[in-house]
Amino acid sequence: GPILKLKYTHKDVQFSVKLLMSYFGVRDMKYVVLCSFILASCASTSKKDCESMDWRKLGRDHGAEGQQLSQGEVYQNQCKSVGVKMDTSAYKSGRELGLKLYCTNEGGFKAGSSGKTYENICPKQLEAGFLRGYRAGQLNRKL
Repeated sequence: GPILKLKYTHKDVQFSVKLLMSYFGVRDMKYVVLCSFILASCASTSKKDCESMDWRKLGRDHGAEGQQLSQGEVYQNQCKSVGVKMDTSAYKSGRELGLKLYCTNEGGFKAGSSGKTYENICPKQLEAGFLRGYRAGQLNRKL
């Protein structure tokens, strides 16, 4: 199940951003980012959710999904707004573990095959293997 209950899901935000872009005829990415932050701020987090948060697991999940470190900041800000401080040390150590799972040849292949953009998140010692898989996945996607 979800680690943190949000009022709006990722797909809701994604759909809302696309709808707003279409409605206003916006094509510039900086406006997409701005809309995303505005809509993400509509998410509600309870104090109880934040107090029971397994920050290490959240970081591991984010790393294993290849998400930017800034994704943790979203949770950090939501919990800060209800008076709960994020355990950044636990989050970062969990994220490092998750990146070790993601930044592999296989992880790169999955990301490349799905069309995901690589955002330079892999540690240098893991990046070469990830990129080999990523390039192979991109070629596979084109077939």
